[in-house]
Amino acid sequence: MGKVLADRLGSELNIPIEWLNIEIHPDTPPQGRSIQELFPPHMVQGMYDNLNQMGTTLGLKFVAQDRLSNSQSAILLGEYIHLHHPEQENGYHDAVFKAYFSEGKDIGQREILSDLLQELGIDPLVLPTALNDIAAQTRMQENAQTALDNRVTGTPTFFIGSERVVGAQPYPSLLAAARRALGLEGADPNVLPIL
Repeated sequence: MGKVLADRLGSELNIPIEWLNIEIHPDTPPQGRSIQELFPPHMVQGMYDNLNQMGTTLGLKFVAQDRLSNSQSAILLGEYIHLHHPEQENGYHDAVFKAYFSEGKDIGQREILSDLLQELGIDPLVLPTALNDIAAQTRMQENAQTALDNRVTGTPTFFIGSERVVGAQPYPSLLAAARRALGLEGADPNVLPIL
């Protein structure tokens, strides 16, 4: 949901969006783990109810997950695409989101990632190279350090100037934070700046 909101914000306010992909639960084993190891069942259901309520207005659907995927390979592949196929980066993020949140697929599985590559028109045989790419690994480590330095513990976390917005928030909250950061707080909301 954060990507859809950030894309809308970037488009409406003509501001650049920079994504730093991080693992929130790097201790998740390769096969994933039960989401109930992290959250009680009533909290999980409430989270999905809230996400679907907010997502409906954005055309997003969330299926309830019972397993948390190990996202390391998906994130590492995203960094490889950022570095070597930047024209496909946006599509990759959309495809991973759809696979995991809307279709309930395990994005920790290499077969799923190969399928996503094929959908994007990238040769799936590049996957082993991507997962061992030193530059992609370095970027992933740098992003993790940046997140640690900025006390990021959840996604999405938006930094807009000195404003910080954490979690799936309604678009007006994100827009208000961006307007404050850009010094537009009292400005006519129907007049968008040219930056």
